[in-house]
Amino acid sequence: MSKLRVHSLATFMTKTKSAAWKRIPTSYLLCENDKPVPLELQESMIATVKREGGDIDTERLFVSHSPHLAMPDKVAGFLRRAAGENCRDGAWSQN
Repeated sequence: MSKLRVHSLATFMTKTKSAAWKRIPTSYLLCENDKPVPLELQESMIATVKREGGDIDTERLFVSHSPHLAMPDKVAGFLRRAAGENCRDGAWSQN
């Protein structure tokens, strides 16, 4: 928690002009033990993206709201897979 920093309120209050997920394939890491953003809300957001034609891949971790702090290796693997690398079971190779 000591690594967390203040986040600008403007990012929550400013209306977006577009949604990148409508044009760019997207990956989402579901945090199954997230209290601020409950799993049901995360699943609802994913359903909305799919319903509106978004291309979204998901993975799940039983982790709280800050998976990058609690499970950095798992998050790094998720990001590498999202970027196109095959890194299951510790094997790292470009697709």
